[in-house]
Amino acid sequence: MTTFKHPRGKTFRYDFRWTPPGATSPTRYTGTTGQLTKDAADRVEAQIKDRIRQEAYGIAPPGETPSIHSFASVHFARVVKKGRVKRPAELKQTLRLCLQFWGRRPAKLPDPESAPKQWRTQIEAAKKRAEDAPYHDLRLRDPILEPAWIEKFEEWMTARGLSGPRKNHYRSAMSGIYRTALLPAFRKVSGVSMNPFLNLERDRVPSRDTVLTLEQLRAWIAAAPPHVRLAMAIAVYAPELRLGAILGLKWKVHIDRELTRITTEHKTDGWTGRPQTIPISDDLRAILKAERATHVGASHVVTLPTTDGGYVPLKRIDTALRSALKHANKALPPDQRMTYGVRKGGATFHTIRHTMATLLAEWGWSHDLRKLLMGHLSDRTTAGYTHMAARAKVEPLNRIASAVSLLDVVQGGVPNARKGSRAFSNKSTRNARR
Repeated sequence: MTTFKHPRGKTFRYDFRWTPPGATSPTRYTGTTGQLTKDAADRVEAQIKDRIRQEAYGIAPPGETPSIHSFASVHFARVVKKGRVKRPAELKQTLRLCLQFWGRRPAKLPDPESAPKQWRTQIEAAKKRAEDAPYHDLRLRDPILEPAWIEKFEEWMTARGLSGPRKNHYRSAMSGIYRTALLPAFRKVSGVSMNPFLNLERDRVPSRDTVLTLEQLRAWIAAAPPHVRLAMAIAVYAPELRLGAILGLKWKVHIDRELTRITTEHKTDGWTGRPQTIPISDDLRAILKAERATHVGASHVVTLPTTDGGYVPLKRIDTALRSALKHANKALPPDQRMTYGVRKGGATFHTIRHTMATLLAEWGWSHDLRKLLMGHLSDRTTAGYTHMAARAKVEPLNRIASAVSLLDVVQGGVPNARKGSRAFSNKSTRNARR
């Protein structure tokens, strides 16, 4: 042991060197053991050495750690301050729902009676989910020391009927809390040395391949309430914008006074270094001009009138979209009727973007222009938004049939088939010479 007592000191000290894994030179560790006897000081030094080795190999158990509930607020404040998220409200909602399992029960639940009438059903459902939530009030160390908590979290998400993409959002939100906890500025406060959510299996996200016909799109928009119709019209005329960007549009911030362009932030501006700039078409200009004249004093473009004569910006319109789709189906033939949701064959607000990208392809616009109009950075993303319908295959297949002309060969039997092969070969040679 390397413990010793200074002639003028009262307690024993330790002073040793150790080379951590991956290092080329030893590190010196020195300090006081706080002990008055040599035997006690040797035991403390042994514990210090053991802890240093565990920390170096990433197996040190955490000590007392903050609650997940309290540290989630620290994480949220940091990512918002650093500009790490483009839609803070969406992250805040996801964290709040995660804390229904990991956090503590709130002192006050939402009151549906104090909300506008059109939102009461949704708030009542949220209140019921909050009342049924477990609220385990765990600490950061608990899922590290007891991985079974993560399995219970997975079971809880499944019991709630969450979709695969939504489960992935919850897992990412919890992993983000621990990423912040492991930063040098927070590591001493958090007391954790690993991220237990880092290598969790993710649910497979089904690709969105639903594309609406123009009849379906017009029927859906016509059946929606006015504020939703406006949002859907913007999505059609400016397919570069997603739902969050559309609901966040402000008259004085994102749209110039002459209604010639929309300038807004985008999730890719961290790479491009510039915001989205979208020209406003003539039809969209007429729609926005009428909306601005009707809703005087509204700060946001998409708003909902209140009973006192004001306007409130919208955060979610999924309930109204679902209801509008049901009404639209009544005006459509049975083979054109739609279902709402992200599952196979379902339609959501995001389906409008896929529809517009596909229509642009069917109308013959080039890949590069479609990539520009959709605001994509990669060709692969643009290809993923393009879902050519089966009817688009008819013309090229007929052209193949006309060029190859195998009908007489197939129906003529083997002897004529050889003759047909020679004729096909001669015809191909003549076409090549031309």
